[in-house]
Amino acid sequence: MHRPDASILVVEDEPMIQDLLQRQLVILGYTSVDFAENGKRAVQMARQKRYHIILMDVMMPEVDGLEATRLIRDGEKEGETRTPIVAMTGIGDRSQCLGAGMDDFLQKPVMLAPLQERLRKWLKELAADAAAFGPEAGTRETTSVEADKKVDAFQNRIDELRRRFGLES
Repeated sequence: MHRPDASILVVEDEPMIQDLLQRQLVILGYTSVDFAENGKRAVQMARQKRYHIILMDVMMPEVDGLEATRLIRDGEKEGETRTPIVAMTGIGDRSQCLGAGMDDFLQKPVMLAPLQERLRKWLKELAADAAAFGPEAGTRETTSVEADKKVDAFQNRIDELRRRFGLES
């Protein structure tokens, strides 16, 4: 089950990366996206609103992603819900992220296909809990064929630009 109506919190301090992630999420059909520029703000937002998933940068000013995750998890102990938190980092240690309470890991720069994979994985698991999506749960199931085509086109464009600028790895 694909949930393009899922509420997503992106925690990222770099405006260019925020813009890229927003564009990627729109390509994948996700439009309910909020942004926090640091971990402190992310904790505040997560306490004020129920998100279906949080994409958390690890290295940020004020409160880093590891500490923000710990604080969010402390707040969840009082309730019954646990929001999946996916780490986004270029140099972070996966075991350190998981040890802080994060559920999964995305390597930066975040590419469209791995982002799509993580969103499908975690939102599919949440879809099993109808209460997580409110009274409309399960009534809006969409196919991922269009999203897959957009992912492929986007990845082909990135590959073309890498070849053009001699950045092939």
